[in-house]
Amino acid sequence: MPIREAVQFIEQRIMNKASFDPAIDEREFRIAASDTAEAMYLPRALNALNKVAPHVRLRVVATAQPLLQRALSEGQVDLALGYFPDLMSAEFVRRRIGQHGFVCICGADNRHLIRDFSLKKYVEARHVVVEAPTRTQGLLETYVQKRGIHRNAALTTPHFMSLPQILSCTDLIATVPDAIADAFADNRRLAQMPLPFRSPVFDAHLHWSKSVNNDPAHRWLRGILFEAFVSRSN
Repeated sequence: MPIREAVQFIEQRIMNKASFDPAIDEREFRIAASDTAEAMYLPRALNALNKVAPHVRLRVVATAQPLLQRALSEGQVDLALGYFPDLMSAEFVRRRIGQHGFVCICGADNRHLIRDFSLKKYVEARHVVVEAPTRTQGLLETYVQKRGIHRNAALTTPHFMSLPQILSCTDLIATVPDAIADAFADNRRLAQMPLPFRSPVFDAHLHWSKSVNNDPAHRWLRGILFEAFVSRSN
């Protein structure tokens, strides 16, 4: 652990540093977030922080799911943001910030698919299947398999961000969390459609370790983020 991080760790965990002035503090907070949560919630977080704490910085870290619990426990990560059903230990606190489902996206020129979109068309279509290291994609896959809904995967990829280019240039379709689809909403080359069956849903939460529950800086940050996330409909 670098010296600066070690000092911050001691201040937060051992000395329980009481002084924190958001107007002048230059602290960096580390947030573990899925790409879905990053697209949906980080713009709100940054706008809220800029108004009251212009020097506070956020760093989104890519922490593998099996290592996230340890990272939160040891202070390597301040907060986890998104859908993390594995963080159920009594060591952690969580607050619900929203509920999300899935939608379909395809090229806006794919009029045959869009017109009278149905389960039959969904099954017959060629799909881009995103195998991202997030629990939401596993949730979707389990859901469709249990209901006997087959997806003809013409392309399997670990990336969401390439979908607009791929879908707008092909006849493929993708099933993605609504937050991802909303992030692409300004792209006129894409069309968004409800699933032709009832969508699975998942809750997004803020997670943190009980060891920082009363830390002034952490408590302040959680308050700012929670207010920003729930101040508008999810």
